[in-house]
Amino acid sequence: TPHFEFLVDDLSQATDQELLARGMGLLASIAAIFLRDARGKDRVLPMLRRMQDLLRELWTAPDGRRAVAILLRYVWLVAEVDPGEITELVKRTHPEAEELIMTIAEQLRQEGREEGREEGREEGREEGQRLTLLKQLRLRFQHLPDEVIARVEAASPEQLDVWAERILTAETLDDVLGD
Repeated sequence: TPHFEFLVDDLSQATDQELLARGMGLLASIAAIFLRDARGKDRVLPMLRRMQDLLRELWTAPDGRRAVAILLRYVWLVAEVDPGEITELVKRTHPEAEELIMTIAEQLRQEGREEGREEGREEGREEGQRLTLLKQLRLRFQHLPDEVIARVEAASPEQLDVWAERILTAETLDDVLGD
């Protein structure tokens, strides 16, 4: 049987110099520093300022532009600072990366729009399900008590599906909404 041991590496205790001296390669060393500092609101911008020479060196390495893009995308996604501040700092310190920055920013905006559209579609589907069920209940049973309307409004999508099926054969409101 395999026997494994876990090695925990507390990056928060290591200095920049210690991480860079580990011999992991430039990208891995910078990534370790980013992992350590990108989530600390007061550490992100100073870290980017400290890393500007190393990022410039990484930029010129083979496949370096892609590596810098991955690191910057990570910072934009996890940092609790204004993305505009990050953008301005990187544009000032790395003017050659301006096109890359704009591409990443546009990708993130596009992903946000797609997420919003998907959430909107899902919410729209649920709302349509609620309205249809309420209309069917009114057509079948005429007047609906306020508590029935409230239950339909608060129901999960799964519960709405169950009730939508039950209404086809139910003789009473309790037959539809009963557990």
